[in-house]
Amino acid sequence: MRRLNFIKLLSGLFFSFLLLAPLRAESPKSDEFPQDLEGDLSGGTTALYHLQFKEAEEKFRHAIEARPEHPAPYFFLTMLRWYELSYDSLLYQNSSLEKALMDQASLTVKVAKKFSRDKSSQSSGFLYWAGALGAKGWYHRTRSQWVR
Repeated sequence: MRRLNFIKLLSGLFFSFLLLAPLRAESPKSDEFPQDLEGDLSGGTTALYHLQFKEAEEKFRHAIEARPEHPAPYFFLTMLRWYELSYDSLLYQNSSLEKALMDQASLTVKVAKKFSRDKSSQSSGFLYWAGALGAKGWYHRTRSQWVR
């Protein structure tokens, strides 16, 4: 009888967990990717893929104005610089585009590092931080700067 009660209790807990798990998954604990950035970042990315660099930059800068503490728009600007450099100057080495990429990646790292200090947004902070470092690494690799 005791064993049967224990099994009922265990199965009750298990099924309660199954029923409540989707509720926990649906309620975000943080503002890791705010909805108000989605329009600008999506529109900017679309413009970027169509090589409309000025329009993409306007959208990304608007997102920075809306959420200056969030690393996502800074990262998207880093990718814009990477795209500009890849499209225009990968073979010809345009020093102003190269500097713009490195400066933007450094700014993204700074903002993402600060964002990652908060436990509720740590994963997003680390994601954009690593992405910016990856862009820097890509740049140094294409310039055969292996030691950096």
